[in-house]
Amino acid sequence: MAKKRAGTKSALNNSKPKIEVSVWTPLFDEKEEKTKEELAVGDDTLKEIKDVMSKHLYNKGEEANQTEEDDVWQKVFVTKDVPLAKRAEKPSAKIKLTKEEKKAKKEAKKAEYKKTTFKHKLKVMAVLSVLGIFTGSGLGVWYFNFNLKSTVDYSQAGNPEDYVQSVDETLTRNFAGFNLADKANWVDYAQTAGKTPANLSPVDNFVLAQYNIQNANSYTVIGEGSVVAKTIITVDQFLYSEKKFDGERYSFVSISPDTTGIVGDVAVCDVLTKGGNSIASYKGNIHDGNRSADWTYNTSYSSAKHGNLNGVKVNDIQPYLICTETVVSSSEITIDENGNYVFTLELDTIKAVLNYIKQVQRTGGLSTYPEFKSLQTTFTITPDWQLVKMHIVEVYTAVKVGMRPTITGTLDFDFTINQPVQLPTLPEVA
Repeated sequence: MAKKRAGTKSALNNSKPKIEVSVWTPLFDEKEEKTKEELAVGDDTLKEIKDVMSKHLYNKGEEANQTEEDDVWQKVFVTKDVPLAKRAEKPSAKIKLTKEEKKAKKEAKKAEYKKTTFKHKLKVMAVLSVLGIFTGSGLGVWYFNFNLKSTVDYSQAGNPEDYVQSVDETLTRNFAGFNLADKANWVDYAQTAGKTPANLSPVDNFVLAQYNIQNANSYTVIGEGSVVAKTIITVDQFLYSEKKFDGERYSFVSISPDTTGIVGDVAVCDVLTKGGNSIASYKGNIHDGNRSADWTYNTSYSSAKHGNLNGVKVNDIQPYLICTETVVSSSEITIDENGNYVFTLELDTIKAVLNYIKQVQRTGGLSTYPEFKSLQTTFTITPDWQLVKMHIVEVYTAVKVGMRPTITGTLDFDFTINQPVQLPTLPEVA
């Protein structure tokens, strides 16, 4: 028990009964003796004091009760002669407020709510403003399509068909005397003539390597990467893509798990039978480390409609148009530690994406196209012109509700050719 001294305080006014109260104080050491002597302390507990006050104020109006209770409390407990650190604590019972106090408290809560809500809206808007482009081979981070405007007129660049480099012309220009009737064996002809990728330009090397994989018996192209954007917050979105051909069907899978808790996971799989004219599209529930999904049938498109909506075809190896007219600059060709040839192409940000922008618009649900600022692709090919790796770096902007974030997407692809392929497990289409 703490040490106590009895004392009283007179209450309210002459017309009201006097209230005898006691003030609880802890023990003080000798250094605080003077302060202790200044205190009027009693032997009632705080609960007893509260009871005395409640009886005195019984049957008063709510506002009067609160006013007088606070007045009693101020006079009894908060004595100006007592140091702040030594004043008794007010009981924890809920204290009722006056109308003015309630109004002030309500206004303060409303102001705080508006402030918090505004911050939340800015955060949501920032997240949505950076989610929205298929990076590399169609991987997905989704543009928010409100008030999106583009300053680029892609129609001035012409038709995508204008930027498809002829394989026949590339072969005859690089290998004198080559007979196009034997095109399937062009690699043997080149090697017999002592030619290597070092003897060709970077663009021609890519065109011929792409031709080889498009004519392979089977292939698998796996891509992984991310899109990073900084606005009010930083968003880093994981991306996964796979393109497969098993000799009979082509499949294209695009997966992007939601890291924001706002837009939801996205998983899409498009399938085309070789020589067919219909693309079946599936949606999925992501699992297995964000690289697979359980698929359900969604809809089907004709090849023509799919081309108009998506631009990039299901059986395209990569999303860009790459030819001498769409390459702004290229690096020297180097040889890596595995004896493979490596080169980098800087692409035109309008001509090279005439198909790709359609895919971005369709996937993001946009009213117009994004604006690319730079496109760089680095290819690794074998001495016999087989694609091994592709590294993509994209920089682009999107205007959303007054914000124009700069977004950087990176993606790495690995190619496997003429090996057994397992397509995604898909339900039958009725």
